[in-house]
Amino acid sequence: MVIESGRGKADLEMAPRLARRGGRVLWFGGLAGGAKIELDAPAIHYGEITLYNTHRQCAVDFWEACNLVSSGLIDTACCFPVRCPSGSRNGPQAHESPARR
Repeated sequence: MVIESGRGKADLEMAPRLARRGGRVLWFGGLAGGAKIELDAPAIHYGEITLYNTHRQCAVDFWEACNLVSSGLIDTACCFPVRCPSGSRNGPQAHESPARR
């Protein structure tokens, strides 16, 4: 899963490119009304990438979600089946399971 939380066009466009085959992208950031982005539609389609969007959230919602996850009330195993060590600088491949590398 890729969670995009930037505020720029480049951030929104990059998120699907970072997702692996069958992955999910959550666009948390947004752009001004009327803005357009470019996506590689065949890569998303044939890569079976699922795109999600969230809207009308605020900082309180973000921190509530963080607290629910960190407290263990929400099991994230289905979203993040492979854990990456904190501070990893190996790029997108660091998030793939060893079998996919």
